[in-house]
Amino acid sequence: MSLQVFVATTNIGSGQGLSRSITYHPYSDGTKLVNVLDSSDTVTVNGGAFTVTIEGGMPKIYHPVTSELTEEREREGGGGLDHGEIGLVVSAGLVATLVILLSGVVVYMVSYRVRRGRSYSEL
Repeated sequence: MSLQVFVATTNIGSGQGLSRSITYHPYSDGTKLVNVLDSSDTVTVNGGAFTVTIEGGMPKIYHPVTSELTEEREREGGGGLDHGEIGLVVSAGLVATLVILLSGVVVYMVSYRVRRGRSYSEL
């Protein structure tokens, strides 16, 4: 089973809010997306776009509601995903974040060494 999630993060801090219209995504019009961290937070794709609002710097992980069973679980307050599925999604997001962060550090180190006239092999 393929699960396409949309992850929204920011670095604006806890005292601010941010709202963005998302137009580049894999979802069809009418698709309802549920935040796995707060099942009361839902958005619906309309006209090829949906709006995500981040308050207090908290991330959001949306997944599409794809079946009546998922909708029923959401109405009952259980959210759209089991805890194991949420853990996998969050873990994958953390791994991706770490890879991006480490890549940035390596690029910075190499560019710093090059600017100082030192070769990459001296690292």
